[in-house]
Amino acid sequence: MCKKSTAAQVLLLSLVFLLFLTALSNPSPFHSRTNEQRGLQFERCRPYLSLIRPCPGEYFEAGKFSPLMPDTVVISTGEWSPWIGEEIEGYGFVGRLIEKAFAREGYAVKFEFYPWERAFRKLIRGEVHASAYWFESEMRKKHAYYSEPVSDERTVFWYHRDNPLDDWEQLRDLRDYRIGVSRGITYTEELWRLGEEGILELNLANDDLLNFRKLLHGRVDLFPSSIINARALLNQNFTEEQKEKLNYHEHPLTEQTGHLLFPRGYETSRKLLEAFNRGLEELKDESMYEELFRELIEPYE
Repeated sequence: MCKKSTAAQVLLLSLVFLLFLTALSNPSPFHSRTNEQRGLQFERCRPYLSLIRPCPGEYFEAGKFSPLMPDTVVISTGEWSPWIGEEIEGYGFVGRLIEKAFAREGYAVKFEFYPWERAFRKLIRGEVHASAYWFESEMRKKHAYYSEPVSDERTVFWYHRDNPLDDWEQLRDLRDYRIGVSRGITYTEELWRLGEEGILELNLANDDLLNFRKLLHGRVDLFPSSIINARALLNQNFTEEQKEKLNYHEHPLTEQTGHLLFPRGYETSRKLLEAFNRGLEELKDESMYEELFRELIEPYE
């Protein structure tokens, strides 16, 4: 336990608290805040938070930020079966891989499941220690450190067999198609840019399942999804007759690796990143990665 605070310490903490409230209440430049700006507002307040120090062994939370190394790594994530999912045994391939890698370094893991956009906001606000798992993105790299790869995936365009996709080379070739996209998914920066420019017609939905239903009923013409994720989702939610109506074009939209992300600006992030990468490398050296892949992912290839 800490000794009783002196009057000077109490006064200092009171001043820090007032500074913190001032930073939060200042309406400019966050009067009309985007999600990214809300995360940046927390960054403005962090200098005041850093003046406060916990008693030895205590865990000081300010959006779950702690100057101490945690015993349990809290990770925000979303549904991306069979790679990761709340109802999957062991939270899926990526979930098991992360748990085992951190266990090698003496850490426990707690997953918190959210819609993908919220999972990333949790990360940049410092409300979790890490977020799993994400493809490479220049925007996300500004906010997060990337781990070594935890997955390798190929994303393709799915279509209804009654309205097949002709051969295509560039995304601009798809200007005449209605393309379903899921909220919070990376895809490629070019895809999102062409949608913003009005060159591609992008139809946003909350998740992949809704997009596949729209594809099945002709409300969109194309939907990009990784082959393994799509097959798992179709097997879990559609009949054989329905699945037979859908197919995908072999030409990939992208081939990317997935990564565990750690928020920039925290000393704990660097240390946890290094610990995770060490544990992951051990799993790969011992062929544990390949064993988990054969057990959990190969059935969907």
